[in-house]
Amino acid sequence: MRRGATRLRAVGVAALATMVAAAALADTRSQQLYARALIPFHAQRWADAQALLDQAVQADGDDAVAVYYRGLTEARQGRQMDAIRDVEHALAIKPDLQPAVLDLGILYTQTAQYASAQQWLQRAYQQPSTRFPAAFYLGLVNLRTGKNGAAAKSFADAAKDPALRDAAQYYQSVALMRDGQSSEAHTLLTQVESGPAELQTTQLAKQYVTGPPAATTTVAGEPTGLAMHANAGFAYDSNTSLIPSSSSAQKGLDTKGEQDGLFRVGAGGSYTWADDELGSASFGYDLYQSVHFSTPRYDLQSHRLNLTLASARGSFWQVGVAGYYDFYLLDYQSFYQTGRGTPFVNFFEGDIGATQLFYSGGGQDFFRGPFSPFRDSYINAVGARQYVLLGAVDRYLSIGYMWDDYDPLSRDGTDFDYMDNMFDVQLDFGVFDWAHGRFGYLFDLQDYKYPNSRTDFTSKRKDRDNQIVLEFSRSFSDLISADIAYLGVFDDSNIPDFQYDRNVIQANVWLSF
Repeated sequence: MRRGATRLRAVGVAALATMVAAAALADTRSQQLYARALIPFHAQRWADAQALLDQAVQADGDDAVAVYYRGLTEARQGRQMDAIRDVEHALAIKPDLQPAVLDLGILYTQTAQYASAQQWLQRAYQQPSTRFPAAFYLGLVNLRTGKNGAAAKSFADAAKDPALRDAAQYYQSVALMRDGQSSEAHTLLTQVESGPAELQTTQLAKQYVTGPPAATTTVAGEPTGLAMHANAGFAYDSNTSLIPSSSSAQKGLDTKGEQDGLFRVGAGGSYTWADDELGSASFGYDLYQSVHFSTPRYDLQSHRLNLTLASARGSFWQVGVAGYYDFYLLDYQSFYQTGRGTPFVNFFEGDIGATQLFYSGGGQDFFRGPFSPFRDSYINAVGARQYVLLGAVDRYLSIGYMWDDYDPLSRDGTDFDYMDNMFDVQLDFGVFDWAHGRFGYLFDLQDYKYPNSRTDFTSKRKDRDNQIVLEFSRSFSDLISADIAYLGVFDDSNIPDFQYDRNVIQANVWLSF
């Protein structure tokens, strides 16, 4: 993508003669200064070019070419908002400064101001000299705003320019895949695969053609490295303290504040330090904090560290290991920690889906009552999961099963010595190319091994836990998204003390960068 971007920027250089002629009316000193500034500009000495262009604009603030080039220099230094101001000013001075129309559309795209970007790129598309680059960036705008069909058409138009063909066809295949046209996307990627070996688009296309469908989630020009996110929102919880549903089981319990609202914030990041032909490696950290309106004793803070190592995706299989460590504070006091390591192997079924087999081992440790030391346990689990793609990488069905065994460390922990069998299904789907939907269902059968000492000493506890999740999310730009979600928990136990229902509704705004 870097090579394609260099060719796109050549549009401004090719139009230099036109702009120099247009500057004939500008102040002579201004012309001399920006002419001198072009030498460090093309040598990529941005600070030197900036100093000369500042002087040129000071000498003649109506010199459109000097103002325009100062905007390009500011863009090269990462000051996109200053660049937008100057390029807009240059166009206000000289509306027929054609390359500036395209550059302004590109700048608005880079700053995720997609409505403005589309306006200027449409104008650039009408200019023969910038038609194909404008089509390329219109495709990017449509792709980032979820208009996959329109994006595919724009990239197909941009591919008519030989200088843009490789990048445009790659992005077109991504748009087709997200639009559910996997066969057409695969055919196009096969063409991209035959491109110059040094291009990133060629390498990514080869990775897809010889590997699993998930390879198309990597977009050329988006480097591995640091990714950050933050979120904030509100939630309503119908059963904050997990009060039993049975009225008889509620006797003697403090049920005040059973229902409560809360404010929630979160932040985190991940870093990918390798993703190549040998494999991938990444680690991350996430922070979560809830603040309850009426029951501050249930304010929860969590810290998670995670690590994933995986081999390169082969044609049929992949191996790896994932691990995490969680630390929780309840009412801002240390409460609980847990961690697991999960070796896994994935088997790929072409463009259809993948099967995952895994083992998970770890433990949990409570720092204070009422669960310490009774629920401190070793945990062992095995499971399998099947993924089925439904026409696009973000639309799929997954079905999983996991067997868990909780083995308490304390001799007094027999009440929490149990095995569970968990079955879950999840469906990710698009909503008219406007939003993303997710439905999940989990059934957890918990089978306790010994009679419960906290009730009648005769009954072995058996819980049937049903959980339902329904979520809708929408991206407004590469930076901003929002979601609304519902969680329902319906725990049915043969011992009334452990039966409860819970309903949670939440809404969040996310920032990703």
